[in-house]
Amino acid sequence: MSKTSVLVAMLAVLLICVSVYGGVKIVQLKGGHELRGEVVKQDDGSVQIKTDSGVVVTVAKDQIVSITDVVTPEDKYLKLSAKADPKSFEDQYKLAEWAFKAELYKEAKKAIARALKLRNNVKARALSLQIESRLKAAALSKVEPKDEPGPKPRTTQPWGSSTRLKPEWLVSIEDIYKIRLEEIREDDSAVSINFKNDVIERFIKSMRGRDEFEAPGADDAFRALSRSRKVVYMLGKIDRDDTSFRRDIEVRTDPKFMTEFRSRVWPIVSQYCAAAHCHGGDVARGGLKLFSVSGKYEKVDYTNFLILSSYSKNGRRLIYRDNPAKSLLLQYALPKDQAEYQHPGKIEPKAFRNRRQASYRKIHAWIRSLKGPISPNYRVLWKPPFGMKLNLSGRPALPASETAPSTDEKTGDKKKGDLPI
Repeated sequence: MSKTSVLVAMLAVLLICVSVYGGVKIVQLKGGHELRGEVVKQDDGSVQIKTDSGVVVTVAKDQIVSITDVVTPEDKYLKLSAKADPKSFEDQYKLAEWAFKAELYKEAKKAIARALKLRNNVKARALSLQIESRLKAAALSKVEPKDEPGPKPRTTQPWGSSTRLKPEWLVSIEDIYKIRLEEIREDDSAVSINFKNDVIERFIKSMRGRDEFEAPGADDAFRALSRSRKVVYMLGKIDRDDTSFRRDIEVRTDPKFMTEFRSRVWPIVSQYCAAAHCHGGDVARGGLKLFSVSGKYEKVDYTNFLILSSYSKNGRRLIYRDNPAKSLLLQYALPKDQAEYQHPGKIEPKAFRNRRQASYRKIHAWIRSLKGPISPNYRVLWKPPFGMKLNLSGRPALPASETAPSTDEKTGDKKKGDLPI
């Protein structure tokens, strides 16, 4: 080995040894593989990484290409803020615009305030109004704090239930990102997507010489795709158990599946299924509990979607993506003479008069638009409250028992011991 080669090898080891402690790291390995986690120990020959799943992995240093920090939006904002000229309107406006798109609304508000002092124009005022609107929406979406000791004033809950909404009943922001990622479609071109830690270039590198990437110019063609099309393509190529790419793709705003759920589906469901006397009450009737909240509450919306998407009765799903007309969400709301599966309880009047009704067609079209044929495994950390038994795995529900059905499929009459749902 030449002196130059020895020097390069020593330099590579030195770079790995510098500043590896503290914070989450991306450890790039030879062969294109990578690990993400915290470096907990290192010696002359190896590095120990505690991965996000809690497993400690020991890797020989000669197998490590690089160790880099995971850059958060907050970290990037600080760097951009340090570079921005405080006396430049354009710099401060661009900083506010970037922070707004990254959903750092408090930072965006400060930056746009500095921009307005420098130049109070229509463009800056419009962005300021958008930022204020998002801040107000975020404040409204916060769930109520835990009870404090002492007497409480009597208040009216916006969700129509005497039960105080608790944070642990709802999905987290991290879980929302996971749901959005699995449900995003190619035509979601207006959705804000944040690619972290050079995930696009890492994906291209992992695909070199494979499939479409065998053709000359494939790298640039992929880079030219819209962000939503990039994501859909990547998800189609990534192994379902490989989270190294997924966790560096953040879908920051609602894809169409959620905007349509919120505007077209939930207003109907909330009237006949999530009412206080039915599944919006204080208990999970038939193992199903929904949260009926007036206004836009992001965590509530995604929690309700996840519950509806994951609930099944006798092996039949509320939302059946492969055959929308079989969805219990539709079947249970049809008149008896038109429904194949009857609701175990008595619902009068039914939500739909027939399958031609506009409200029926809205929900049917929405279910048909979902990615399928089965629900994805979102890998959420959320634990269903109220003892609900939900199928969060994405696997098909077990078929209904043919020997001892809990209800008569023709009449909907309950058998002994069946719970009303």
